[in-house]
Amino acid sequence: MRAVLLTLYDQSAHGARCLAAAAQSAGHEVLLITFKRYVVKRVSRDDPRERDEIAARGHLPLYDVTPFGDVACPYPSPVTETEKEILLGRLERFHPDVLGFSVTSAHLPLVRELSTDIRRRFPRLPQVWGGIHPTMAPEECLKYADAVCVGEGDDAFLEYLDNPRRTDIQTFHFKDADGRHVANPLRPLIQDLDRLPMPMYGEEGKEILIDEDRELGPTDFSNREGPHAHLVVSSQRGCPFSCSYCLHCVVRGLYPHQKYLRRKSVDKFLDEVQCRVRRFRPEWIYFWDEIFMVGREWIEEFCDKYPRRVGIPFGGYGYPQTTTRPMLEMLKQAGCTLVGLGVQSGSERIAAEIYDRHASNEEYVRFGDDLRETGFEEHVVYDLLTSCPFEREEDLRATVALLSRMPKPAHVTLKRLVFFPFTPIAQRERPKSEIGPRTYLFYDMLCILAGMPGVPPVILPALADDAYLRDHPEILEKWAQQIETADAEKKAAESRLKELDAAMPWGIKRATRHFARQVANRLARAARG
Repeated sequence: MRAVLLTLYDQSAHGARCLAAAAQSAGHEVLLITFKRYVVKRVSRDDPRERDEIAARGHLPLYDVTPFGDVACPYPSPVTETEKEILLGRLERFHPDVLGFSVTSAHLPLVRELSTDIRRRFPRLPQVWGGIHPTMAPEECLKYADAVCVGEGDDAFLEYLDNPRRTDIQTFHFKDADGRHVANPLRPLIQDLDRLPMPMYGEEGKEILIDEDRELGPTDFSNREGPHAHLVVSSQRGCPFSCSYCLHCVVRGLYPHQKYLRRKSVDKFLDEVQCRVRRFRPEWIYFWDEIFMVGREWIEEFCDKYPRRVGIPFGGYGYPQTTTRPMLEMLKQAGCTLVGLGVQSGSERIAAEIYDRHASNEEYVRFGDDLRETGFEEHVVYDLLTSCPFEREEDLRATVALLSRMPKPAHVTLKRLVFFPFTPIAQRERPKSEIGPRTYLFYDMLCILAGMPGVPPVILPALADDAYLRDHPEILEKWAQQIETADAEKKAAESRLKELDAAMPWGIKRATRHFARQVANRLARAARG
């Protein structure tokens, strides 16, 4: 069978890459198409027109709050007719037997549009939809798709490829000859991830990117921010937690009494990392697990083997309830240079009652102290959510108070809360927020300043009490802009100096250092009189 897997605004496309590898290992011919790349773009806070236009097209991006405006992640750059024709032309040349869509709720309207266009051009081409939206709403998706995969599809998709006429495949939903919904039972979660092939990534001739009115190959997928600069690799499926704004808690409910968080063995995982490193030669690796720093025995084995087998700096997420200080010490020794921490809110009321997160502020502070004392003095990221209608101003003040106690410098990321369909928080009746946008700007800038160099944590509560600043949050915004700009210029200068130092011939470098020592000695003698 010849299968095309199509994903939108997502070069990583981990789920589609896993299915592509499974199908290829079973002897099928696979083409992976990324339609439109994942990019970010700054969107003005003062002019809502571009944000409204994105919403009108049906997209649900996350918005990072920064001192210079909001950043859409991803920014859904509009689709052109040329790009559609490139896609249709590629399908015509490949002549697939099956087309698989990887579908998220964030880009559902575009999937429907493309599906309709493809159906018009290729009426006999079976379309299979999979991903988080079809998992949550299979009957809705069957209005467009011939079959829908619910949950994990590694094994089910292979059964479908062996015989697309079957309608009894576990995990798949179909329409029967009379148009009735056929919902087959879910097969159990795959517990042994080691039996799965490595995700397909960067294979010449087997994957393409369509964007900017042209077709690109896998080597064109990245830029300075892409996989040639750093790799994104995952060792897990699932999550140890069930936050109300995340679909993990909903998917977990589809598989009661089953182990939801599963992990590859260390050796199998390092096999994949080594393969990717040889192909892309990255400078850094990010382990894109919900919580990478979980499981003492796994981490201990990983830290023992990683330096010998890979040895490239890496980073990942930790959490107070899964990550101990001895684990941080081992990770630091193994080459970990960055730790992410999802805080989300310093209000324990919001965390527990609204977000269903149950770490206390004292646990966050203790975790932050562990980070500092184990040598993570700079490369720390604190994630926060903002613009939650359930918040009161006292909740925002609690977040500022928590950050004033956390180690710094750190990078504070603020994302506007998105009510994704099917999540528990989206089912709650939302109150009309009592906090206006300028008040949010005031507290958002305080949170960002909390992690910046040169801003003593002790002054944050005093700034939060300043009535004038509260009425004029643009002052804090301008201050944050200036610090961020100066810090970026300093890092660029340091990077340039390193480049010059590396390029300088050894003899000149030695003579320069000798001269510098002579000058220092003369100055010291002059100071002594």
